[in-house]
Amino acid sequence: MKKLVLTIPSLKKRHKLECQIESIYEKIASNQSTILTLAKLRDTLLPKLMSGEARMKSI
Repeated sequence: MKKLVLTIPSLKKRHKLECQIESIYEKIASNQSTILTLAKLRDTLLPKLMSGEARMKSI
């Protein structure tokens, strides 16, 4: 059998990576919250726009 060499990063490098990953997960959570808010807005406005109950001013 061949030997497998496994390099373990230093504590400092692991901490830096952990911070980067945590930041990514926070952004994902924020984006998911925004998606839910926009979906609710769409579900509220779309039927009103389609029925003519609400109108948009031209841009």
